[in-house]
Amino acid sequence: MKKNIKGFSLVELMVSISIMSVLISLATPNFASWLANLRVVNTATGYNLAIMQARAEAIKLNQLVTVTLGTDTSWEIKVDASGAVLNKKMSNESSTGIAVTLLPVGSTTITFNGQGLVNSTAGAPVTSVAVEANAGFNSPKKLNLVIGDGGATKICDPAVTVTTDDNYCKGV
Repeated sequence: MKKNIKGFSLVELMVSISIMSVLISLATPNFASWLANLRVVNTATGYNLAIMQARAEAIKLNQLVTVTLGTDTSWEIKVDASGAVLNKKMSNESSTGIAVTLLPVGSTTITFNGQGLVNSTAGAPVTSVAVEANAGFNSPKKLNLVIGDGGATKICDPAVTVTTDDNYCKGV
């Protein structure tokens, strides 16, 4: 009498688990790097959206509107005349492990006038935001957000050296 045995033997199961664990251990560093890069991109994009919203609100209200940027990934948009807060993001609402540098050093605000232009009479506005992963994260990704006098913004990669590339950081 012949028995039909269905399923896996213990040896087959152990070999399968061993192969899976090797593959997972190979993929983990790439996943961690990808995740850190994603955090950098999300942070730069969040700052960019906050700046664009402040500019749009200044044009819509035809008043001075200021966006205050924090090095902890927080930001706040306020109408200057009334002090009304239009939008705000706290640092605990975003990615961890991100280092942000605002330039020029000491500047934290950008004020837009009713035409959407940067109002430099309110002090030296932020002209560039550098975003990168903290040292503990294995991420080569660094991005700069450049703010022009006309209020236009651009996210660029400081590692790009070809001047005709769309990701090139002109003047940074």
